[in-house]
Amino acid sequence: MKRTHNISYSGEDNPFFSELTFNNSLSKLASALTPKVLTILRTAAKLAYPQKVCKLGVIDILLDGAGTYIPSQNAHGDPTYSWPIFLNEIVKAKKNSNNLVGSRPNIVMVNGLGIDFQFSFNHNHTDAELPCSIDELWITTCGVVDPLSDNPPIRKIFRNGY
Repeated sequence: MKRTHNISYSGEDNPFFSELTFNNSLSKLASALTPKVLTILRTAAKLAYPQKVCKLGVIDILLDGAGTYIPSQNAHGDPTYSWPIFLNEIVKAKKNSNNLVGSRPNIVMVNGLGIDFQFSFNHNHTDAELPCSIDELWITTCGVVDPLSDNPPIRKIFRNGY
């Protein structure tokens, strides 16, 4: 299934929320996924995936395959798309907080635990343009339980001219 992550949907938007919508959604899925359609989708997925089976409300039902993975152009699935969005969201959320301008030098540290972010460590992506309120941005993936000292990868971004 595909849906935009990190967006809260009401129960009415979820095609599997109640017994009525669940049964209705299964019925629609069964109608869309005939043996003939499944054969066509499986063949196509050998070349490229995911293949869209059908849409149920806000959720797309997808079929994966052995072909080339083709991510959708959203914030998840490919670091090329997720890294700039990830950085922009961090900067937007932090640039006017904690009296950063009055606390110099400052470092904003972020725990970026998430599979797209972890993939981003292995790619050469451009870094964010930091606003004048943030001197350095440190991003790691230590999670909630592990101490930072046990998790060496830290991506450091410095403000131009700092």
